[in-house]
Amino acid sequence: MTRNVWRFDAIGDIDLAVNNVYLVDVASKEVSQLSDNTDTVKDGLQFSPDGQHLLYSASMKPDNWMGFQSTHYIIDLDGTEKHILDSLGYLGSGHWLDDERIIFVGN
Repeated sequence: MTRNVWRFDAIGDIDLAVNNVYLVDVASKEVSQLSDNTDTVKDGLQFSPDGQHLLYSASMKPDNWMGFQSTHYIIDLDGTEKHILDSLGYLGSGHWLDDERIIFVGN
């Protein structure tokens, strides 16, 4: 066994819970996959005020028993991903204040 496959904290089968980020052009129906990481559950997606970046948190890492601790990322619309913050405890999803600042709530 190389990683955990089941969680006992209401997630259950990890392989059914993990996801990726996709962008859909409504007019053309073209789908672009922005993230390529099947090891985490991504949520809290928010566009930056200028619409060029997405902020999201990733949690439920299969190899981390502290599943609700999130790592936070910014991903550009071309799929370039930047890790911005490891959890400093239990942080909720961030919110953009402007194009350069993000605020988090946590404990």
